[in-house]
Amino acid sequence: MSSVQPALNVDSGTRAHRIGDANESLLTQFTTKVALLPVVSALLVFFATFVNTLDIGGVTSSDEPDVGLNAMVAVKLGLAAVVAMVGFVGLVSSHQVRQALFGIPGLALVILGAVFVLTSVFAFEETALVCQAAALIFCAYLCFVPTAVSLIGLRTFLYVVIAGLTVHMLMNWFLYLFVPSLGLFEEELWDSTLVYRMGGLGHPNSGGRVAALAGVLCLAMMRSRDLAPRFRGSYALLGLIIGLAIATSAACYSRTSILAAGAAAFFLFVDRVWSRNGIALIALGFSLLVVGIVGLELSTGSDFVAEKVLSSTTKTGDLQELTTATGRNVIWAEAIRKIAERPLTGWGLNSAPLVLIDFSQHTHNAVLHAALSGGLIAGVLVVLLLLWNLIFGLSSNEPIIRAISVFVLISSLFEDTIIDTFPFPTTTLWIFALLFPSLYGVSAVRQISDRSSQPRF
Repeated sequence: MSSVQPALNVDSGTRAHRIGDANESLLTQFTTKVALLPVVSALLVFFATFVNTLDIGGVTSSDEPDVGLNAMVAVKLGLAAVVAMVGFVGLVSSHQVRQALFGIPGLALVILGAVFVLTSVFAFEETALVCQAAALIFCAYLCFVPTAVSLIGLRTFLYVVIAGLTVHMLMNWFLYLFVPSLGLFEEELWDSTLVYRMGGLGHPNSGGRVAALAGVLCLAMMRSRDLAPRFRGSYALLGLIIGLAIATSAACYSRTSILAAGAAAFFLFVDRVWSRNGIALIALGFSLLVVGIVGLELSTGSDFVAEKVLSSTTKTGDLQELTTATGRNVIWAEAIRKIAERPLTGWGLNSAPLVLIDFSQHTHNAVLHAALSGGLIAGVLVVLLLLWNLIFGLSSNEPIIRAISVFVLISSLFEDTIIDTFPFPTTTLWIFALLFPSLYGVSAVRQISDRSSQPRF
């Protein structure tokens, strides 16, 4: 019995993965009758990318948590409802979507969603309804991501995500420059030092993550043979977005996002530097740097690294800010204590604003966030999924998978990053990166990886 090898179509996902002629996707047949469904899916990807990044209440430094229903939350809930319907259509009608969700990483994600749903029954009483809704929304987006890619194609999916991130950055700059009462975020650190950062549409860390993601995605698409722009002018546009992303990252001053973006950019070019000449140049450069610093400190008697280099990366000039991860060590200790109180059920997804009300309202670590939300089982599942990113994501020849995996791994150390009440673009891209091999089949991944191993520039 012969089989047809699946081929990756980066422009249109309406032709699903076939194994012979017998397994033609019902989703393909459905979309031939409902031509607007791919358009709706593209719009949903755009609005989910943009709307879910909005947190207008995050521009204040108030210690009061905001977990109630307001106009913005209502919009996000409405968007999640439509996303759930499209995801359900994909789940019941597409063999490709089901195959993606029941591969090894997909099944781990499905189990994680089920754990969040089941443990939400035992959620912290004051946030129980929010926790239950958040768990269902995670499941809805888990079904929607592979459905959207199947409907609109890989290239379109990624460009729409970039468009949503770019609109967010432009609006943030408008508020920052012309409405400073909204656009400036005033942060008071432990020594009463005031730091002004770009706020506007959300917390500076959120804005920095948006900017870093936009820059990394643009760079990754420029590096990929199959996803690269077809017109020379598009390279210039992606270059402008990268410049905007760098400027926005500087204004938001989210060091975690900057570090994660830098690491992702390095791994995008690892195929060029990971050679005999590349390693030699890196070793030579590092040796010269060390010799230069040591020589300077011996000749001047000053602590150049601590006083100049490391201090310049802090907000207060105090190195304790780095050694404590800006106070995160205290937050992590409290999060671990709370997890120990309810190790099996956790406190519910998005319960941190009240459970950690006196400790930044966030765990600032993806694994601790999952364990606090859904218990130790959820925490273990997230560890396994991050290990999948580490082993298979970093070794992928497809630049976009490599970039997303590195960004998630680095940022997850110091931020919640991948599991929100309303999935941040990081979450949807993380799901996409995990499902990529299952979604297109091993042979399709091999085909695109082989072509992508020859860099565009």
